[in-house]
Amino acid sequence: RDYTERRSLNFINVRRNKTQFNRKPHFYDLENLSFSYSYNDMYQRNYNIQKYLDQKLRTSLNYSYTMQPKFYEPLKNLGPIAEKDYLRFLREFNINFIPNSIAINTNVIRSYNEQLSRSLVEGLPDLPTLTQRNYMFNWDYLIAFDLTKSFQFTFRALDSYVYDNYGADEDVQLYDNFFTVGRPEHYHQTFEGSYKLPFDKFKYLDFINSTISYAADYDWQAPAFSNINLIGNTIQNANTLTISGDLVMDRLYQQFNLDKLYTTKKTVRVDQNGMVLPPEPGKQEKSGDTGQKIGRFGIDLLTSIKNIRLAYTENSGTFLPGYIPENGFMGLDSYNGSFAPSLGFVFGSQSDILDTALRNGWLLSRSSTDNVYSRNYNKSHFEKFDYSMSIRPTRNLDMELFGNRTYTESFVQQLDVVDDILNESPINGVGNFSISYFMLKSSFSDEDALFQEFKNNRAIISQRLADKTGGNIDGFGETNQDVVLPAFLAAYSGEDAGSIELDAFRSTPLPNWRITYKGLMEIGWFRENFRNFTVENSYRSIYTVLSFTNNLKYVEDDPYSDINRDISGNFNPEKLYNGVSLIEEFAPLVRVDLTMKNSFSVRAAFNKDKALNLNFNNNTVTEINGEEIVVGLGYRIKNVRL
Repeated sequence: RDYTERRSLNFINVRRNKTQFNRKPHFYDLENLSFSYSYNDMYQRNYNIQKYLDQKLRTSLNYSYTMQPKFYEPLKNLGPIAEKDYLRFLREFNINFIPNSIAINTNVIRSYNEQLSRSLVEGLPDLPTLTQRNYMFNWDYLIAFDLTKSFQFTFRALDSYVYDNYGADEDVQLYDNFFTVGRPEHYHQTFEGSYKLPFDKFKYLDFINSTISYAADYDWQAPAFSNINLIGNTIQNANTLTISGDLVMDRLYQQFNLDKLYTTKKTVRVDQNGMVLPPEPGKQEKSGDTGQKIGRFGIDLLTSIKNIRLAYTENSGTFLPGYIPENGFMGLDSYNGSFAPSLGFVFGSQSDILDTALRNGWLLSRSSTDNVYSRNYNKSHFEKFDYSMSIRPTRNLDMELFGNRTYTESFVQQLDVVDDILNESPINGVGNFSISYFMLKSSFSDEDALFQEFKNNRAIISQRLADKTGGNIDGFGETNQDVVLPAFLAAYSGEDAGSIELDAFRSTPLPNWRITYKGLMEIGWFRENFRNFTVENSYRSIYTVLSFTNNLKYVEDDPYSDINRDISGNFNPEKLYNGVSLIEEFAPLVRVDLTMKNSFSVRAAFNKDKALNLNFNNNTVTEINGEEIVVGLGYRIKNVRL
């Protein structure tokens, strides 16, 4: 027969509740502690299985304490600093020495599994008992700190240990050596900090809101116990830097009273009781003269920029295998007379850790006769910049300008240390690039003429490169990618091949836009026949390097000599591009959205787009053009009874 037995015992979040609410909390109060215990097991036997036992245990002890920050302002009442507005940034300088919260968690997580199957064939020996153990001991601690009102940071670390260094013949049950921590198996820490720049402390800069954020990750991972001396540990880190800014321009205009210039003041008559009287009969409010209207229009243009938003994000990471030292406090281990890996690395620094590790003997080394274990050293980098700007030259015209730039790149190198010396190997790099672009000058040009211009541009670019580098012009042939790419961009963006930038990676994202105009409702005929009449236009263009890799045949020491030529006679470029693309969209080129007085509405749009792809593998240009007309009709019925 089949027999199954399950048992469970749980105590969840056992703690002492606070009874005296008017008593000041302290860090040593028992109320800050909590305890949890969970045990589950299952026993089973049947015709095939003589004994099956599965036990799971999880117990934890947690400490958490929250404090109220106390900010000290040491310069607040100091002489002229307390009186002068321009010294506000000193007067409001503050510092706090008390953390916001502290948390320490300890977890013991164990599982024990045992299975003994029956020998169902007579005469065969008994089957062995299969045993599986996973005994973990984890630490988790966190501290949150508002060092000032503008600068906050959080630090958290997870330290995991595994108890697996017992003999194969030892029968270690679930509760045996319960408080044995074991060997370090995994360590992970994160640091997050943010700082609000003090622009609001300065009179003419308080229209700027800007924040800098930084996040760092560090990870240390050990392999299985039997492989530590063969493949070593791995460490990796990453950091993310974010800078954002929001410029509220109306606040700046108010500082100079630009919003009040040419503002017509209405004359209001009141009686002796303060009640507002109607205008005198026969007198009308004079509207502004032509000069005032021109002045008002000029001020509207001067104050047309309403908001500017900027955002920059950068992320970098490093992965290093074959690492010998273990982890200690804050991830650091005292090894060979120094702290490994370094305080900077555990907090996200991207300095060359490989060279430091080699000099300090932190990496596993083999002899020339030992087996080779494949290990790769990796570095990655990502950066992105975005901006947008809201413009309103008049109350009926809204414009939004926007742009962005994205760049990613990663490197991989084979890591093989022989007798403490790195066996040099090629560094393989790969990346992508995109940036907002501007192609309006050629948007409506003939495709055949543009392609012919592209081919003609190659001679101009070739001569420019020869003059710039001093290399022989025959090394910049018609199929050289350093020639083809600028010629392609010049032709299809309407730029001059004699002045266009030769580098493939542009630094400044060009603005695209979205425009909405409602001014037609100011005209009498439109006002009489329509409830609203809106015209829209939108333009977006993007230039993308689809994928690039570093050229292993590139001779860095002498790039414009005969030793750095390919089979076509061209100079080998430093980077190889699979292809580039140009995309242009008018979405819409024009859109009309109107509602008539009779509740009939119409939305009509004409969209136009173009996609160009330059493939360097076969030297071809692919162009796709599209046009689209979208029409929507509607009618609003009032007072419908259901």
